[in-house]
Amino acid sequence: MPTFVKALASCVLLLLLGSYGLAKGLLTSTEAEERVETSYLKDQPIDLRVRRELTIERPYGWVVYVVPARFLETGNNNDLAPGIGPLYVLKNGTVIPLPTHLPPDVSIKQFEKSLK
Repeated sequence: MPTFVKALASCVLLLLLGSYGLAKGLLTSTEAEERVETSYLKDQPIDLRVRRELTIERPYGWVVYVVPARFLETGNNNDLAPGIGPLYVLKNGTVIPLPTHLPPDVSIKQFEKSLK
């Protein structure tokens, strides 16, 4: 069997196992959100919450959005805080804040490009 076919088969198997939470070391989207809540948000100076409905799957993990808890209570844009951008959670659980000086979609694409 050619090497590329073996590699492709391995990738497919890993993706299938990962989708059922069986691949060791790979997170699900829910686990990625929980990782943000338990490891990243606890050290922040303001009370931030994950916007679960905005989490998106990407090739290397998930993009998780957080907002101040006060905004979730009021819905008032005045309760948003500047400088809070999306977080990229790699499939191994590493949480990486993305830059906020660019639109989120641009930051996401630039970050993913740096991983290639």
